[in-house]
Amino acid sequence: MYHKNKLALSNKLYINGGNEKDSPYGSFSDFAKATPYFPKRNPDGSVNRYLNGTDDATTLFLPNQVNPLYNATLSNFTQRKAFDFLNNFGATYSFNSGIRAEMGISVSRNTVAGNSFVDPRDTHFDTSIPLEKGSFTKSQLEANRWSVNLGASYVKVFGEKHTFSTNLRTEAEENKGDFFETQIFGFPEGVPADPIFAYGYKEGTRPNSQSNISRRNRFFTSTNYSYERKYLLDLTYSIDGTTTFGSSNHFAPFWGVGIGWDLHNEFNMDIDKVSLLKLRANIGTTGNQNVGLFSSNDIYNFIPNNNSFGTGLELTQLGNENLAWQQTKDLSLGVDFEMFAGKLSGYFNAYNKKTDPLVVPINSAPSTGVTSYPLNVGYLDVKGIEWKVNYSPIYNVEKNIYLSFAVFGSYIKSEYGGFNNTLSSLDETEKNNNSLVRYRDGYSPDDIWAVRSLGIDPTSGNEVYLKKNGEATFTYDPADIVKVGNKRPDVTGIASTNFAYKNFTVGVNIRYSFGAETFNNALYNKVENISGDAVYYNQDVRALYDRWTTPGQVAQFKRITDTSNTPLSSRFVQKEDYVTGESINFGYTVNDSNWMQKAGLTAMRFNAIFNDIFTTATIKAERGIDY
Repeated sequence: MYHKNKLALSNKLYINGGNEKDSPYGSFSDFAKATPYFPKRNPDGSVNRYLNGTDDATTLFLPNQVNPLYNATLSNFTQRKAFDFLNNFGATYSFNSGIRAEMGISVSRNTVAGNSFVDPRDTHFDTSIPLEKGSFTKSQLEANRWSVNLGASYVKVFGEKHTFSTNLRTEAEENKGDFFETQIFGFPEGVPADPIFAYGYKEGTRPNSQSNISRRNRFFTSTNYSYERKYLLDLTYSIDGTTTFGSSNHFAPFWGVGIGWDLHNEFNMDIDKVSLLKLRANIGTTGNQNVGLFSSNDIYNFIPNNNSFGTGLELTQLGNENLAWQQTKDLSLGVDFEMFAGKLSGYFNAYNKKTDPLVVPINSAPSTGVTSYPLNVGYLDVKGIEWKVNYSPIYNVEKNIYLSFAVFGSYIKSEYGGFNNTLSSLDETEKNNNSLVRYRDGYSPDDIWAVRSLGIDPTSGNEVYLKKNGEATFTYDPADIVKVGNKRPDVTGIASTNFAYKNFTVGVNIRYSFGAETFNNALYNKVENISGDAVYYNQDVRALYDRWTTPGQVAQFKRITDTSNTPLSSRFVQKEDYVTGESINFGYTVNDSNWMQKAGLTAMRFNAIFNDIFTTATIKAERGIDY
């Protein structure tokens, strides 16, 4: 930092980097899948290729019972090197106590280089030809960003009652990304993981390269006014532009109005009892440009060796030059409070957000050769409340001794509208893909869609479905799909406690969620939908004990002899209430020591943090199988 007279300069440089190497044991799901009654190691500690104790697949009477430990003994590896830097430069010139100009320049670069080698003896190549056993993958990702902002501000106090301030600012930003990946196949056994030993590319494959660039700019102004520190007014207006949207809709205006009433100043409340009590209301619009970098552009791809005339072109994405911003009108009401010398504080908010229009990828006609087309259609209406209450029975700021308890929570409901029949084709695709999602007026993006189930017939062991007209049937019909649940919880949030005693601190955060429903994939994939080959793998114990076996049996799951595919039904939608130990942290601050003064340090803090400590839930499903 540098200061001289009216000029102030600052520069902050952040550098971060490191090496990563994946565990050689791969995904834990492979170990969870392995049949538990086979020995994993030989008496001498060695590991065979297959769980029946052999290295020869032809002797197996079970389908591909691969020993998940075997691949970890090979020379497989996946490693990455990352390096990031960010430099922020700022300059401020104060003309006087009320007027100043500001400038900021930010430059960043992020790179990740990765190498991955899979040994030719790896079990993933059991069915590959010799020239395609073993692979080496090299990738390079680079992301570069720069931004510049210029601004000016004016602040003026008129008498003892009026405070006025205004800001003008403009910003420009560019993001550029480049990605390259190549994969070669075929390595002799025992050679080093070097591309020079590879046989070449697999037939039909080639290196992959992607490059993208996007730009945005913004013109922004805000004005703030306060009267007697009681009545507050905020006005904002901006014009934002981005290359994400169509050429006829690069720019969009946004605005906001906020008012506040400081009741603690209005009624001269006792500051020891009420130090803050403010009512506030806001209305305005915001934008969302996270809809893909090239949604408004046609994208073509070269087709090498297309015909005898040489290279051809194919359209891979159909752009929409009229694609407009997603705009959200936001109305909120709230109250902030702080009482009893800071021991009790918090806020309550209620809001209504309506995003109109949405940007949705619509299914394109097969004749176009592209899968989707971005379109502005429909709206999403979101209503919610949120709150935070913090209470500190022990609160001694001078000695840094305190104990506090806090609860943060929220309640949200959302609803689609304005689609009419525009997304009927998209709904049909979701149905054909066995998706639980639908785009329909009057419903929520969090709704779960499936055919209603009446359970398992005790006589036959088959599932009984409920048609839309109320009739029971053994025949599954996609036309009977209706809303059967909602993934959004009624209430969710975090309860926390923090304790400090001089230099020591401890914090505990517990996350809670109540009222949501979810599709239990563990039941769907490991209790039912078990093929004739998959019965030899380790499955959910409920597949053995809770499936129907004899006439008259009341069971939750279908016939144990039925290995056919189970369609989606409400039988697998369950209520999901949970409480999780999100984090616990310990801290210690060192200060006022002689060695620190000699080292030029004024403070040093040590922290230890633990995450995902426990989970207690009403739903019984797999956790921790994949990372």
